[in-house]
Amino acid sequence: MFMGTALMTLSAWLLDKAGSKIFDTIFDSAFDQNEVDKSFNKVLKSSCKDLQNKYPRACGGDIEYFFRKNEIYEELYKLLFANAKIDILVIKEILDLDTLPIGFFEEFITILRKKIFLDPTLNKIFTNNELYVLVLGLGKNVSEILSLSNFKLEEIKKIREILEQKLNQDFSVENFINEYAKAAIQNLSELNFIGLGVKSHIKKNRKKLKDVYVQPLFKMIDDNPDKQWLERFEHFDYKKEFDLNNLLKLENNLVILGNPGLGKSVLVKYLICSILEKKEFIINNKYFSERIPFRIELRKYLQYKREHKEGLISYLSRSFETEYGLYTLKKENMEKILLQNKVLVFFDGLDEIFNVSDKLAIKNDIENLTNRFTNIISIITSRIIGYEEAKLNKETFLEVKISDFNKEQIKEYTHKWYIQEERDEQIRNKEIVDFLELSANIDDELLKNPLLLSLIIILYRNNLKLPESKLEIYQSCTKTLVDKWDSTKELKIELNEELAKWKESLFADLAYWQY
Repeated sequence: MFMGTALMTLSAWLLDKAGSKIFDTIFDSAFDQNEVDKSFNKVLKSSCKDLQNKYPRACGGDIEYFFRKNEIYEELYKLLFANAKIDILVIKEILDLDTLPIGFFEEFITILRKKIFLDPTLNKIFTNNELYVLVLGLGKNVSEILSLSNFKLEEIKKIREILEQKLNQDFSVENFINEYAKAAIQNLSELNFIGLGVKSHIKKNRKKLKDVYVQPLFKMIDDNPDKQWLERFEHFDYKKEFDLNNLLKLENNLVILGNPGLGKSVLVKYLICSILEKKEFIINNKYFSERIPFRIELRKYLQYKREHKEGLISYLSRSFETEYGLYTLKKENMEKILLQNKVLVFFDGLDEIFNVSDKLAIKNDIENLTNRFTNIISIITSRIIGYEEAKLNKETFLEVKISDFNKEQIKEYTHKWYIQEERDEQIRNKEIVDFLELSANIDDELLKNPLLLSLIIILYRNNLKLPESKLEIYQSCTKTLVDKWDSTKELKIELNEELAKWKESLFADLAYWQY
């Protein structure tokens, strides 16, 4: 059968896209997953058989097996809706159409659609325009939906209006927070390491954040705070490093600064998960632990602001769909949450806004939101370099910086990483000891940076040795960052394509000039 047990069924895909409550709202009835999957598998098998009779050699003689790929489900399911357009350019990205008869895929969709519309259960789903817009994404702009469908502009506006009314008619802050907490913990609780290549016999790079996280230390940026600040925090030794709990005791809007790779974004995820999971032993300060934590990636907000000409509240309400698959939050409901609840908003990555005028505009948006809603506490993260271009009001925001790892933190991280990586205690302990001994020959500036430390550990784990030359270590780390870091961060930098091809050489020349 096309739908193997390890593959996502139609009902699972629909529920993932829309949620069971939304189906009940749209169809005014319960959603029977078994009936939907049984019907779909039947028409799919029949369609594949019809096409196989016409093209006996196509797909190696087994069309069902050919379509047994998770990566095509997203587009395949979308194309089965009555008002869907078939975009061959999109299909070519996931299927090698050159190996198939001309028009094969379009014919396959046509046959499958005909059989679907003869089936009462499936017809009800795939002819529902509200569901199709929901599947495409309620947060998509109108032009995107127009390009993917046969709808007219007025039809889309009307469908979206109807959907928003249905999705918000029974809105409950409590239910929303519960659904958000589950989705946010699932999305933010894992780390995906960009690696230096891990051999096939070694476990993959995804790890639970709580299992490998090492809490950072902080230091105040201002070495000469004003009298009012000193009176407020008279028992706080601002000249020394302090831990996370002492950071939260400041009970203030914060700007957290740090060099690249020190874990600013990871800290945000760690705090959000800890608050939502109600880990009092980590967040034992009720000023923060009793708040609803939200995260805004500022580079994504800037893109939304440009496309939709709307501000932070509109973006925040829409981001719950794109980030967590939650559709039940209109702008008015978002304002209600901000007005009636204690909220903690993390504005992540101010440094990732490269245009100074854009950065200043976003800085003003943050300050205006913080001033308007008195229940909000804001925490902004940024690299140190570039922050001076758009500093937040020092009377409202305290500035702290994340410190480099010390020797104890390096050891702690190495142990935690290996506990998740190697189950055999004897092998694990030996590799930890060997790594710590060998790493003594590596420059502190590499080991003290959590990102670079993780790369070096993966490099050692892959080869069970470290390069003898410091140059090789620098080269390995640099190549990984140059090849993968910008794509992982999804940063949009306006750069000539020809220049981008030579970025490694350009960085080499820059480094030679600097040092």
